[in-house]
Amino acid sequence: MIFINQFGKLLFSFFLIINVSYAESLLYKDLQKMCELNENSNQENKELSCFYYIKGYLEVANHNCAFDQYSNNLHKLDTTNIKFEQILKSLNIYDQKFSTVESGNAIDHLWSALNNHWPCNN
Repeated sequence: MIFINQFGKLLFSFFLIINVSYAESLLYKDLQKMCELNENSNQENKELSCFYYIKGYLEVANHNCAFDQYSNNLHKLDTTNIKFEQILKSLNIYDQKFSTVESGNAIDHLWSALNNHWPCNN
């Protein structure tokens, strides 16, 4: 049973890697829908999609932070010790603050929502 669960996660990760072009063009309103998690939301796939999309973005951002890539600090974050629930809370606060946002690239909005909380201090 554990092997099947691990295989499912591996397959899901592979699916995300193949669809990098989709992730880069994911609109913020799509990210909002993907990460709209509440008490009534028992959709495990929805949670996994949200988790792996944001986790993938943070892996890149943490890498850029650690290796000092992008001199203009574009998409550089240090979230190595942050819990995913804290990231969702940051997104919720960002949504409340900018409730009229309906367009734009999700990556840019993730950066705007998270960089104030976990800046890269290299």
